[in-house]
Amino acid sequence: MSEAIVIGAGPGGITMAMALRLAGIDCTVYERDPHPDTGEGHLISLGTNGINALRAIGADVSGIPIPWLLAYSGSGHLLGELYNGPADRSATPGILVGRLEYRRQLYDAAVERGVRFVHGKTLDSYTDDGRRVTAAFDDGTRAVGDVLIGADGVHSKTRRTMFRNAPDAVYTGMLGLGGRAYTPRLKPTPLATVCLFGWEAFFSYHVEDDHSAHWMTFAPWPRPPHPGEESVLTDEEWKKWLRKLFRRDMSPIREVLDRSHGPVDVYPVFDVRGTPSWHSGRVALIGDAARTAPPRIGVGASLAMEDAVVVAKCLRDIKDPPRAFAAYEEQRQQRVRRVTRWGRLYARPPKVNSAAGMWLREVAMPPLLRLAPSISSMDWIYGYQVAWEEPALQGRGR
Repeated sequence: MSEAIVIGAGPGGITMAMALRLAGIDCTVYERDPHPDTGEGHLISLGTNGINALRAIGADVSGIPIPWLLAYSGSGHLLGELYNGPADRSATPGILVGRLEYRRQLYDAAVERGVRFVHGKTLDSYTDDGRRVTAAFDDGTRAVGDVLIGADGVHSKTRRTMFRNAPDAVYTGMLGLGGRAYTPRLKPTPLATVCLFGWEAFFSYHVEDDHSAHWMTFAPWPRPPHPGEESVLTDEEWKKWLRKLFRRDMSPIREVLDRSHGPVDVYPVFDVRGTPSWHSGRVALIGDAARTAPPRIGVGASLAMEDAVVVAKCLRDIKDPPRAFAAYEEQRQQRVRRVTRWGRLYARPPKVNSAAGMWLREVAMPPLLRLAPSISSMDWIYGYQVAWEEPALQGRGR
């Protein structure tokens, strides 16, 4: 095998390209956006398992270490402290990193490794003749490779070409919003993120030593806003709406929102389920293109990067691409299913309707947080590692 096509230059797609290069397979990444990302974006969480996936192929990403999550109720009652990492406390914990900065670090590392990027390319369809795959883009151009890997997210055209009757991504009724603030009245939260299970929604923030704050929330919204629609709010209107949404919650949340500045990143949360398979012939899906994990648990990008390393291992060691992709899916299905099942349970909307409901949360959650997501039980998520040097397991099917 000499040439792979990767669709999508998100974290999963870029990791896929670097892993392929390490496996001795040339590749080109085709990305819809016309230019590489610039700026920083709001902070996102990357778990230790994602960092482990990058380190398995000789890459890394830097950010703010966050070994602790401090969980509070809307009234300000401390519910518990959760360790944000694997059982091995000497290992790197989860980190916070700017969304665009994160992609730029990966992008630069990939370019150093000889990965080619072609921007402004939106996949229209592909054809697989059993020997080669031809990708057709909406500008009329084409690309030919030995295999094609779709890392093109929840609205994956690769998935919709592979399975024309597969369910589309479904809007969950939730928005993710994030931004930055300057909060001189709040104490820094070194090595920790504050997580609020509020009356109406979930909110998290981190305050650095210079009192700059980074915040993120997942909140209910009836329909996904699209740029250009009259229903899309301005940055100030989003902040006003959020202040109203969190008006009953502890004062630091309002302080963060009152002091928020700059753009508000807004993205609708979609769910992908029911994809018949993650591969067909010489084409495979990774990350959100195959299935989604609730973003509030912060494992979606990490799972995609794990996928990428396993795909590259299988293509390295199993010379027949359909069998290699079958082996990848067999190796990943159980883990991904378990993580996403846990994530959907954990990410249910936190809204409570009464003071009694909030009191019940404050009584019930502390023992649950002490028992359920203990260090030992969460190690299966964050302590996971892909052993690059070990041979890939052979798949049973095609």
